[in-house]
Amino acid sequence: MYLSDAILAMEMNLRSTCMMLEVVRRQQLKRVMDEHYLPMQDFLADLEEHIDERSDAEMCLDYMKRLYKGLKHADEHVALAGRNQIIEDPEEANLADMLFGGVEHNFPDNLARCARECYDAYQRMLPVQSDDSDETRHKWIAEVMHEFERIARKHSVNLLLNSKWRINEGYLMEWLNYKFWEIVKN
Repeated sequence: MYLSDAILAMEMNLRSTCMMLEVVRRQQLKRVMDEHYLPMQDFLADLEEHIDERSDAEMCLDYMKRLYKGLKHADEHVALAGRNQIIEDPEEANLADMLFGGVEHNFPDNLARCARECYDAYQRMLPVQSDDSDETRHKWIAEVMHEFERIARKHSVNLLLNSKWRINEGYLMEWLNYKFWEIVKN
């Protein structure tokens, strides 16, 4: 075997491995989408890279390094939420990520307490199952968001509503919209 053949075999193996890893990343993305875990969904979506039979070795190596770091961070973030003494439920961890606007944090106590209190407020304010009108949905979401904002202020978490649109507000509103339909349709 010539050196050029060895390099070619190595490049083909790298491309193949990267294409397989992209399938793994997409499966993880689908899982968090099914769980309606919006911040993690965005985080995993940002790791995407188009790798095909024409991709060079450097691109493949860069992708593998970035994907490894990203998946490792995601796994450690989920594990950290499970070890947090304040957070008792995966939905509270999801809320903490939505309140923060992403998964690039270590669940500081004020954020964890805020998420827990927001989740308790959400549980107390569940919509009535029989009324699935758009007007009711909008009103309920506005009421819950107002309560979330009050709780966030109390815990020094930056959730400013009625100002310039922010990602954390978008996550929370989408999550509440999903929860509304989940509740009224069951």
